[in-house]
Amino acid sequence: MSEKKQVQIPAMDSGVSKPDSTLPDVGNKTMKPGGTDTGPRIYIGPGIPGAKQYTVFNNGLPESLKEKAKEKPFLNSLIIPVGKLAQANRELDTEGSALNILFNKAVKEIQEG
Repeated sequence: MSEKKQVQIPAMDSGVSKPDSTLPDVGNKTMKPGGTDTGPRIYIGPGIPGAKQYTVFNNGLPESLKEKAKEKPFLNSLIIPVGKLAQANRELDTEGSALNILFNKAVKEIQEG
């Protein structure tokens, strides 16, 4: 008869993988004191003066986009952390989702001038 061997499986750590220091950290947020996200952001709305769709901003937003977002605050929802792009694209493609509605509102307002 064969004997069964017991295999000891090492305990896993917290389950959070550590980032590879050789790769650029483009998807992670960097937080300033007070909770302000300073990581790269991407504009996923329709093209407007100061930002084409999928423009990435690494060093803050340009003044033209900040001004446009002051005029139309819903545009802030279309400026997201780069690491959330895939999720946001799925939502943009989902009819009736929050991002889909905001994107369509932006398109309509741009067409109206």
